[in-house]
Amino acid sequence: MKNTQVLARDAWYSVEFRPSPNILYSAPVPKARKVVRTVLYLAVLAAILIGFSACYTSGYVTTRPVYIEHSRPVQPSTLHVWVNNDWSWSQPRHTYVQREGYWQRPAQGHVYVSGQWKESPKGQSWSKGKWKRNK
Repeated sequence: MKNTQVLARDAWYSVEFRPSPNILYSAPVPKARKVVRTVLYLAVLAAILIGFSACYTSGYVTTRPVYIEHSRPVQPSTLHVWVNNDWSWSQPRHTYVQREGYWQRPAQGHVYVSGQWKESPKGQSWSKGKWKRNK
């Protein structure tokens, strides 16, 4: 006669394990998850691309906008550098809007390079000023 442990082991191996007919294990759900995941990935990718395209869109104008001279405030310290007035593209107005200059303390070893107008066959566009590492 078999002892109790052997009988329990045989009973354990004779039972066939099948997934329960639960809705979580049915076939359409994993496919739906895959479709939803793909749609979400595409939506996030589209949002990122739209965000980047908004950063790089700048318009072209046939004539440069009128430059308005603003008074320069007092320099806060001898370490501060004046950042010239700048132009930014206004998408709703389809024109450039002037931003006032300001004082800024540069990071060590950096120099501010002023923006400039560039001409192309499409018209004129503004290239923004930026901080560059001083070599």
